[in-house]
Amino acid sequence: MFKKFAFVSAVLAMLLVCLPASAKPKRDKKITKFDAEVTRIIKDQALIGANVIVIRDGKVVYTRSEGLANQKRETQMTADHILRLGANGRIFPVIATLQLVEQNLISLTADASDYLGFQLRNPRYPDLPITVKMLLTNTSTVSDSNEFTSINYINPDKNPDYANAYRPTGKPGVAYFTSARNASLLSAIVERVSGMRFDEYLKANLFDPMGMDSACYDVTGIDRDRFIGGYNWSESENRYLANVTNIYKKLDFSNYVLGESSILLTGLPGLGMSTNDFAKVIAALMNGGVCPFNQVRILSAESVQQMLRLQVNKKRSGMFIGTNSTDVEGYTVYLGTGVTYGLSCVYAFNLTDNIAVIGSCTGGHDPAAPKGRNTFNRDLRKAFVTIFAE
Repeated sequence: MFKKFAFVSAVLAMLLVCLPASAKPKRDKKITKFDAEVTRIIKDQALIGANVIVIRDGKVVYTRSEGLANQKRETQMTADHILRLGANGRIFPVIATLQLVEQNLISLTADASDYLGFQLRNPRYPDLPITVKMLLTNTSTVSDSNEFTSINYINPDKNPDYANAYRPTGKPGVAYFTSARNASLLSAIVERVSGMRFDEYLKANLFDPMGMDSACYDVTGIDRDRFIGGYNWSESENRYLANVTNIYKKLDFSNYVLGESSILLTGLPGLGMSTNDFAKVIAALMNGGVCPFNQVRILSAESVQQMLRLQVNKKRSGMFIGTNSTDVEGYTVYLGTGVTYGLSCVYAFNLTDNIAVIGSCTGGHDPAAPKGRNTFNRDLRKAFVTIFAE
């Protein structure tokens, strides 16, 4: 919990290796107003630690780090500390899949079964192929569960109860239901097509080229001081409880099978990354696939358009990227949120004004919310939309 709320000016962005700014940004009224909202959110939710970054026209115009990354060690929070991204980590199987689509190694309209090595079919629609695009757009009708360790749970040749892996209602290609298992199946396809374990594929084709040295699924060999500690508010004890074990979970690859075991990576605890490195990816998606900080291209402009284009569910989602309507006609905000083990992260961006916010926090409880839950993601996104879409 904060003892004070000192503003860390945007000049700090010039010192951050991964997010350079060309000059001290001129402060405008909207930035000043937004900063006041950040202060209010931090105070009202009694956050243990938080990071907020605003990018406009390919430059960092605001950055703020407050509080502690770790209470026990009294480690001051920075945007270089690593946190688990939660559901926001699901855009990375999308990026990897689209990279292989660009190389003509995967087709969006192809039957996903052709790449998985087994028949992927909703038993209520046995003659309807589930395509790669359906996995990307969460219209596959595959259900969500973290209890499995292998995609064999949905393979009819290896699981007689495979039908339970699908939603009880909805037609593939029409019904929308966001599911982490869609991301797991995509990462399995990436493994089978590339011949590389999914995390190693991302390291070679995204993380290393982008200079994202914080990105990790497995924490083996990583100094724990680099990680943001997870803290959940206990209503019964009226205090924060640390949730450290799951965040620092090491992964066992001894029985890993390419194309089958990707749930180990895409399930919990998921992808770890610093707020600074995550901001690089969001900046690239805003900039037609090229990161403005280092000029590295991660996707073609056409692939980015595919990611952002509203799919079957016209009012809500692209490829694991949501949208937020505003009171300003034609002003679309693309967004994503993640919550896991007491950690929260959020991003939102608009292409008209070429502006984005990326935020992360640990701890947090809103007394006005049901059971005092953490509303950091909602409130930061709302502040961004309200202030910058005026």
